[in-house]
Amino acid sequence: MLFETKLHPAFDARSGAYPKAQSMQNLSPRHVKAEEALWLHVASGWYSTKVSGTFVSGPHDSEADCLRKIAEINPPPVKRPKVVPVAA
Repeated sequence: MLFETKLHPAFDARSGAYPKAQSMQNLSPRHVKAEEALWLHVASGWYSTKVSGTFVSGPHDSEADCLRKIAEINPPPVKRPKVVPVAA
């Protein structure tokens, strides 16, 4: 082989890894009541949050709106076809 290109594992077709920008976040809805909202200096309502507690989006008017936004941010992963090595 004249040139051999080695890809980072995140971009290797044989790897199950995805680039960080495409990886799924584990988001969940969280309701912030008025009393807590004053303490956090945010508006009360529903927020999508990371496992760490970081707010990702919001406030949303309802849990359903928040869940819709989470689905928009975290679309289901695209199934990639398996790459079968070709015998040389």
